[in-house]
Parts: sequence; structure tokens; C-alpha cells
Amino acid sequence: MNSRAQAISEPVQYYLAVPGIPGADLALLAARAAIVAHHRFRSHPGYTRWYDNAMAKIVLRAEADEMTSLARTREGIATPPSPDVPRLVVFRPRPRSRASFLAHLKLFTGRLARTSMQEWTEDAACVAIFANTDLEMSAGKFAAQAAHAILALQKDCSSLPDWSMWLAKGGPLALIRAPQSRLRQLLAEGRVYGVQDEGRTEIPEGSLTAACAPVGDLAQWAREPDLTLLAYDCGRSMA
Repeated sequence: MNSRAQAISEPVQYYLAVPGIPGADLALLAARAAIVAHHRFRSHPGYTRWYDNAMAKIVLRAEADEMTSLARTREGIATPPSPDVPRLVVFRPRPRSRASFLAHLKLFTGRLARTSMQEWTEDAACVAIFANTDLEMSAGKFAAQAAHAILALQKDCSSLPDWSMWLAKGGPLALIRAPQSRLRQLLAEGRVYGVQDEGRTEIPEGSLTAACAPVGDLAQWAREPDLTLLAYDCGRSMA
């Protein structure tokens, strides 16, 4: 099979997000949606194939009314759920050839914030997601990487008591900005799970795009050098 045919047949998980969401907030929404979708879709054979391989993802832009309609008719998971107006919808992974209902939508662009959005005020157990800000990634690209990072963490940590307690508390999440050198140091120390990109779109193959740390106190990262808190989500139902 040639590379183009392989790309068409490869399952992709699609995320739709409303325009105007700040990049940091979008990343945390996508990470949360990835965990919720895993619990909803994990028994489906197509999902298993996707989860055990590259976990390709695409983040697209759509208006809230269209997202609501697609979530209802295409078995999407909306965040927040109905009757609230959705900000993001995630669909079960499927080949591009079976996602023609999304073909008219554009990629989610925009950028991650370069400055701190929050002070280090929280001292709570959370999962920390790290963005390599030496890379120029669009907000949609990084949201996909954040979702990938938390699923990679889940593969190794979901059987641990801390993970179950974290889910029960609503899954608090933090997004932290880190320079590449610091991120590689954390990876070498075994403190985070890293994600390397396959180089199909915006950045070179093998780039360290994101990382995710096991459940721990947010305060520990406030004491680390060269880290900036971009966003914090205190948690909500992961059902």
C-alpha cells in the first residue's frame, strides 16, 4: 500500500471546536474529551486499532449549532454535554473515507498564548500537560498533541490508585509552558511521558511536541525552573 492510500485508510479521531477558544483552553478541552471518548468507544474494534497504533487526530473548526447536530446524528461526544452549548465535540476514530460529513470544515488555527494566563495559586492533585513552546504549532495542532499525551499517560497509569482518585475528582488538568531543553530534561528523568510528532503537517518528524506527567500536586511544578502555567481546569464529570 502506498503512503497516500495508507493515509486514507488510517483511522483518525476528529475533534470539532467552536471558533475563538483560546489555544490553552482548547488543549485542555481536547485532553478531557480524549479520556471521555476512550471510555465511551474502547470496546469498538475500530477504536482498538486506532488506540494501539498512531492515534492520529485532527482538530477542525465548526459553529456550535452544527456541532450539536453532528454530535446527535454521528454519535459524537459534546463538551459540555447537552443541554449546554458545546465548545468541542469528539467522534470515534474512522478512516478519512468515512468522514466525508466533515470534509467541508477547516482546520482549527490560532496560536497558544506566549504569556502566563494564570498564577500558580492551585495546590491540588492534577494531571499536568506540557507544551514545547520552542515549536511553532497552531492551537489545533497542539490540542491534538495534548490529547495524544494524556492517552499515552493513561496506557501506563490507568491501573494506579491515583488515576482512579483523579477521575473521581473530575480529572483536574493543568497546561504548562516549557522550553524544549527543560522538557527533554524532564523526559530523561522519567518524570513525564513525551509525544513525538510523525511530521505529516506543521513540524518536522520526531519533534517533541508535548508531554504529560502522572497525577501529582500542581504546586510541585511551581517550584521548577523555566515553567509557566498557561491554564488550569479544576475538573468536571468525566462520565
